[in-house]
Amino acid sequence: MAKIHNGFFDKRFHDTFKDSGINDTDIATTKFYNRPKYLYEHLGFEGVAYDKPDEPRYWQNIIPKNYDLSNRQGVTLVDGRDPMIGSKTPREPYQEYVVDVEASQTWIGDYYYPSLPKLNKYGVIGNGEPIGELYGAKETWDGDDVVAPITNKNEDDGHLIMNVDFNQTDTDGLEETVGNFNIQYNTDYSLMFDDNFRIEKKGFEIRSEQGGLTSIRFGCHEFFA
Repeated sequence: MAKIHNGFFDKRFHDTFKDSGINDTDIATTKFYNRPKYLYEHLGFEGVAYDKPDEPRYWQNIIPKNYDLSNRQGVTLVDGRDPMIGSKTPREPYQEYVVDVEASQTWIGDYYYPSLPKLNKYGVIGNGEPIGELYGAKETWDGDDVVAPITNKNEDDGHLIMNVDFNQTDTDGLEETVGNFNIQYNTDYSLMFDDNFRIEKKGFEIRSEQGGLTSIRFGCHEFFA
């Protein structure tokens, strides 16, 4: 048995991969299919229209990270009235939304997702229906998507041949839920660190440089740096 994760994160390495696609990778669930499965299908969309960049409902037609509710048609974020007017106790300055309830309130820039209900005159998301279709297989605008294959641990797909849930505390909990494979944990070497978090020389050797490459051998494996 080996521990998969202790639940702690080192903040020194937070956002290390923020400018790469690796930042959006989650390996908690590993699946294999016997046919190609496109990303829009993993996200819960049905139909090739969601995979066409020139279509409004394209799966990646999502607002930028710096957007907020003021980036909707008919919604403006303004400074609140002077907190000293009509008050005896000083208050902190604040901002508020000014909403045109008759406006479409679609996203500026022709972005489609996320699909939200309209804001009411008080600047609060109302109880109406979302504007447009919900993302993927979501059933409510403010709920989690537990149906889309990318988040569904119990996916029922005849083309799914392997499904391993790595969201476990140790390797003994690993299970292939389709039933086609047996999971076995194997390791052929371990790295040892000293008190300064440097790799100890036990179990590996560093050979001399050859053609500008340094050969590092761990057990039966050899790497070049």
